[in-house]
Amino acid sequence: MIVVELGDGFIGYYGVDELLLDKELQRFTRAHVVAATDLAGAWAADQLFRTRYHAQITVITGPVTDNAVGKRYIQHAMGIPALNARQDAEALGQLVARSVRTAVRPLPHYHNGNGVAVAVS
Repeated sequence: MIVVELGDGFIGYYGVDELLLDKELQRFTRAHVVAATDLAGAWAADQLFRTRYHAQITVITGPVTDNAVGKRYIQHAMGIPALNARQDAEALGQLVARSVRTAVRPLPHYHNGNGVAVAVS
């Protein structure tokens, strides 16, 4: 498994938007963990992922999950798991691992030049 941290955000000139729009890269993506500062940011991230990237957010973390109110809104109103990375690190790791293991999309296969198909994970 390769874990990629994309930096400051997907809005702006950080290059993250281009990576999330890249169809070839997205073929290999099994989970999206989004950190948000507040509920407006979490909501906007969900809207962008649905409409622009055609992807689902696996879990939201960050300061928005520092309290029960933020977590409850994300889970109940938005339908996305919300876990605080500092308070619930083990549960966050387990959720992402479970998401990666149960991904419904098959992994792409490539031929290694010797006629052998290789699954990339």
